[in-house]
Amino acid sequence: MMVMRVIGRIAFLLYAFMIAEGFYHIKDKPDRIKAHLIITERFAKKPWIIALYYIASALVNYYAKFNYKFVGVLLIYGFYFYIKYAKNMSFWKKLLILIPSITVYFCLYTWARVSFGGFPAWLESFMKYYPWLFGHYAAMIIIASYNGKLGPRNKVFNGLYSVYYPLHMAVIGLIAML
Repeated sequence: MMVMRVIGRIAFLLYAFMIAEGFYHIKDKPDRIKAHLIITERFAKKPWIIALYYIASALVNYYAKFNYKFVGVLLIYGFYFYIKYAKNMSFWKKLLILIPSITVYFCLYTWARVSFGGFPAWLESFMKYYPWLFGHYAAMIIIASYNGKLGPRNKVFNGLYSVYYPLHMAVIGLIAML
C-alpha cells in the first residue's frame, strides 16, 4: 500500500504542476482561460485580492474535506509562481527552490491531516507518512528537469493519455471492490 501511496504522491505533484503549467500557456488566450487562476492575472497589481482569493479557495477545500486539504490548492498556486520565475533557471537552481517548497508543503499537509493538532499530533502524522516524501522528491526532480517545451506528440500517445487516468481509476475501483 505504501508503494502505491508514494506513486500517488508523484502523480499528484505532477498533476498540480501541469494545472499551473497549462494556465501559464493559455493565460494570454482569453477564450481558453475560463476559471484557470484568472484572479492571479487579473489582479496582479492588487495582491491583497489575490491573497484573499487563495485563502478562500484553500478554506473551501479544507472544510469541504477535499483531498490534500487546503495545501493542494496552495501547491498549484505555488507552482504557478515557480513556473513564472524559474523557467530560465538551471536544474540545480530549480531544485534549490523546490526542495524547501515541497518540504514545507508536505509538513503543512501532514499537519492538516491531523486537523492542525499540536506538535505531538503533527509529529505522529509526519512519522506515519514520511515515506511519501520519496514520491514528493521524485516528482520534484521530474519538475526541475522540465524545460518548458512540449515533448513528442503523436495520435497514439494522445489517445493513451486521454484514457489512462479514468481507466486506471476504474481498475483500482474494481480491485477495491474485489
